[in-house]
Amino acid sequence: MAKGNPFLGLARGSAGDFTYYRQNGEQVFRVRNRHPANPQTDLQLLQRVVMLTAQRAYSMLSPICDHSFQGRRKGTYSQARFTELNTAMMRNRLAEAIEAITIGSDVAWQTEANYSGKDSMLPEYMPFVVSEGTIAPLTVNWVSGRCVIPVGSLAVTPQTTYADLIGALGLNPGDQLTFIQMTIDDTDTVGTFNGIKIARVILSPYDGDFSVPIFDESAGGILMIESDQANLANEGVVYFDAVSLEGSNRGLVFSFRDANAAEPNSVADAPAAAAVIVSRQTGDVWQRSTQSLVLRPFTVGTGNLTWDHETDYIGDAMESYKIKQSGSTLYLNQADSGV
Repeated sequence: MAKGNPFLGLARGSAGDFTYYRQNGEQVFRVRNRHPANPQTDLQLLQRVVMLTAQRAYSMLSPICDHSFQGRRKGTYSQARFTELNTAMMRNRLAEAIEAITIGSDVAWQTEANYSGKDSMLPEYMPFVVSEGTIAPLTVNWVSGRCVIPVGSLAVTPQTTYADLIGALGLNPGDQLTFIQMTIDDTDTVGTFNGIKIARVILSPYDGDFSVPIFDESAGGILMIESDQANLANEGVVYFDAVSLEGSNRGLVFSFRDANAAEPNSVADAPAAAAVIVSRQTGDVWQRSTQSLVLRPFTVGTGNLTWDHETDYIGDAMESYKIKQSGSTLYLNQADSGV
């Protein structure tokens, strides 16, 4: 029996064929299904897999993605936007598969990768959307096994100032850069991320003098954020280096290990994806840049991952949801006949 007053928007529970609840601060209701069934069509199974894949990704990315969507409140509202954007991304990747299922085609769509099976617990090797907002996004590329942000003609050195880097990136003084790196087990054909690393750098020096150097050269030529002038809100340790790109273009390399060399591969926690989110406070609004994870290539090319990580096929993930043998939807009626 429903409780509360439906006319005041305070009802909750079921009354007749309707169930009342609150969503986004408003009372809503849905038709009550008195005879639920376990959906088994291919399109229904595909939808389950897509939703689970988004949920598993959010679980690991939630320290950032529970508040990385501009205009969305922390928690449930941001999670809903994460799910919406990433299910749309996956459905776009699966457009041919969805069409093939709809028309009953024999096109081999079952090998689309990487999607979570029913018992999978880790996020898939997938370019998930990790933030959304109105700030122009930064470009992140993998170049010979290194994460690179283009900085135009700026030659990054220990003498590069805050003002120099801010100008090269087209950002504002005081902007926050959040560096994200996902790792994967590159000792085998694994299709899931197994870890996340995060660091933040505020583009504003401790004393407010933007003409001071932002980097300090440590042992081995690695650039680190200059500790004497570092913003007190900086967190985590991230290393930097300079790299030449095509023509006169240059890039800023970032790493959580050693920016002077390609990221390691053939190890159990090999860097496998990265993103850099820009955050800015304008009045009472926290703005974000729209960013997705950029996947590190595998098998072919200098500095790439060693193993093929396009696995965890959509067909196998869908199969994991199917009720087999008996065809019954009842929990206790799934015994195998043994024949």
